Amino acid sequence: MNYKKLIGVAAVTAGFAGLSTYTYQAVAASFTATSSVSTSVTFAETAGMNWGSLFARGSSTNKAAGLTLAPDGTYTTTTLSTTSCATCPSLFMLDDTNVSQGIFDVTGAAAFTTLKLSVSGSYATSGGTISRLSNAGAPPGSGNLLLKTFLLTRGDGTASGTNGNYRTLQTLGDGTLTVYVGASLQTQHPTTLGTALEYYDGTYSGSYNLEITY
Repeated sequence: MNYKKLIGVAAVTAGFAGLSTYTYQAVAASFTATSSVSTSVTFAETAGMNWGSLFARGSSTNKAAGLTLAPDGTYTTTTLSTTSCATCPSLFMLDDTNVSQGIFDVTGAAAFTTLKLSVSGSYATSGGTISRLSNAGAPPGSGNLLLKTFLLTRGDGTASGTNGNYRTLQTLGDGTLTVYVGASLQTQHPTTLGTALEYYDGTYSGSYNLEITY
């Protein structure tokens, strides 16, 4: 026991002796701090929105028929009339082989950061924005298909926000984000009621807008 106590005392004594004989010096050095800043978030369409092959018939009334394409790629018929109704609008799927929601890949953002995304049509109306899908081979005055009521989610199906066409979505750990876009498609009723707008064989196409704020 006495041996262990002496070692303890000797150690403390040596410490004090060092303080009394050593002169401290201050050494300074400069170091460089670096950071890589990226403010360029980009996105690209990896799959275009496609409504497949449809049958469309206009109406002489102010009624419209429609389909809804969800962001997950599934579709439902919102209004469908029977072919026996001569004045009723009609829009239904003939072949859904190529049906696809719009898919966009976002890159260049920071990891786990929140982005604000909004999707809209090309034309402003009293009921919101719409896009007109037109047939370049159809005669003037023929019917358009109206793209409206846009919806979007993250690729894994999650979504936040109160409006379907406006979302705040979080990027993944690598700063990427996949966005799925859906919408509703409707027939067009005539400006002057009484004469139905005609639809013709061919491709109907149009554009819509996607905006990202960060």
